[in-house]
Amino acid sequence: MAGVELMKQKRKVYTDLMREVEGTTSRLEANIIKAIAEVSQAANQMIAKIREREREAITELRNTGVTKTEKLDSVNKQTQSSIKQIDQAVEFARNLVQRSSSSDIMQSNKNLGQRFEDLNKTAVPALPVGSFV
Repeated sequence: MAGVELMKQKRKVYTDLMREVEGTTSRLEANIIKAIAEVSQAANQMIAKIREREREAITELRNTGVTKTEKLDSVNKQTQSSIKQIDQAVEFARNLVQRSSSSDIMQSNKNLGQRFEDLNKTAVPALPVGSFV
């Protein structure tokens, strides 16, 4: 009988231990589910911040592109204007040579030379921007 009583006590100890293990397992599973939810929430917040920064960077890049394109267009227009002035001076010189007498050419030579000199002094505009952003 003493052996049976000892076995009953051991059984109770093992049963209590099993309940404790089940309780610990249950708390562990609940803690893991809670931690997963917290990690997911933190990741979503980080993703939202990254998306916001992405939108800001894209907007800034687009604004930079517009500004740089406007500068390039301005340089292009200046260059076209210079080419037009050079073409006009060359055409004027041709017309002068073809239609004028040698005395008229000598008198206009100084004016023509001055005009060519002014055109030569006109600086070619440098490209104000590069393609690297």
